[in-house]
Amino acid sequence: MSAHAPGGGDIKAAGQLKLSPDGTPIRYDWSAEAQKKATGAVDFISGTAKCSAELGAASPLRKDFTFTSPLVAVLDNNLYYQFGVLARVYDWKTGGKQTFPVLIPQDMVPGSISVESLGPQEAGNRNYEALRVSSSDLQIMVYLDASHRVMRLEVPSSNAVIERE
Repeated sequence: MSAHAPGGGDIKAAGQLKLSPDGTPIRYDWSAEAQKKATGAVDFISGTAKCSAELGAASPLRKDFTFTSPLVAVLDNNLYYQFGVLARVYDWKTGGKQTFPVLIPQDMVPGSISVESLGPQEAGNRNYEALRVSSSDLQIMVYLDASHRVMRLEVPSSNAVIERE
């Protein structure tokens, strides 16, 4: 993914997420480049995320986080396809609000998010299935087509909209 920040330089981000068939993460490799380049990796082993990041320092940063479930949502900065993975692991038959452990790899920050189906909603003059993804400090609206493919994301607090072309 490449973007240009108004008043700033170009931002480049990439990530590769390897999942088991049930959506449990196995490994995540990422890179980001703005003013400096950073790379990192996360290995997921039995509910533990083993994180490492190279930020240009003499030695890499390393942190381990243990989660109560091996089904951890990986939501990286600037890589929105991961909301599609979240829509796939959401239990649509059960519905309602569901909570998932989450890891933001670039920031090495663990936490939890809630995901709730809002049913059919209109956004951008189109009809979608809507999910509300909430953390303690952020809410994101995820709009999906009939196959649960992400078509649109909205972050109301920052007036940001990301739409599939």
